[in-house]
Amino acid sequence: SPWAVALLLLPVLYLWPSYSARLDARLYPKRARLPELVRTTGRELAARGDVDGVLGVLARIGERLLDSKSGVAVLFPGTIDDRLRMAAHGLETPVADGSFSDLALFRMLRVTRKEIARSSVFVEPQFENVRDELLGEFDRLGAEIVLPMLDERERVAGALALGPRAAEEPYEAFELDVLGALIQQAYESIERAQALARLQERER
Repeated sequence: SPWAVALLLLPVLYLWPSYSARLDARLYPKRARLPELVRTTGRELAARGDVDGVLGVLARIGERLLDSKSGVAVLFPGTIDDRLRMAAHGLETPVADGSFSDLALFRMLRVTRKEIARSSVFVEPQFENVRDELLGEFDRLGAEIVLPMLDERERVAGALALGPRAAEEPYEAFELDVLGALIQQAYESIERAQALARLQERER
């Protein structure tokens, strides 16, 4: 009867949330600790007093939070000075900065101002004319997804390229939102570091 079915389903519905939480904690331990990891990473970004130190922390964020195999953090020329700044972590083949700011992938990032995933290059028509070039640059960065760093005027000032995850899972939307917030915190830390450097120079 319907009452018997309801009586059988009630314990399942009641117990399922706690069972699901325990299963997630076992299968995805970093996901269960994500709030704690975000707070720790945020404090570390805020404590850095130099641009290269901030980029170094940013390059490791994917591994620390989401088990990314690699990360490359880039600050484009013209953001704080005329140099391209870069920090890489976990790449099998080291990359030289060269003309990274001129990559088609970064030019496209400046136009879209949102993340670009390797998988989207195959299906979105806006990438059709530069598809082979973009895929080659994804390979060069060892990346599966590239996220923008925006300045106070919403212009793309840099980027974070993340490699595939250790378990080969896709990045989820809420995870990208968390990364986006930390990337912006990294930009604010870079701005503070530069302001402090300018103040110290004036004092000298």
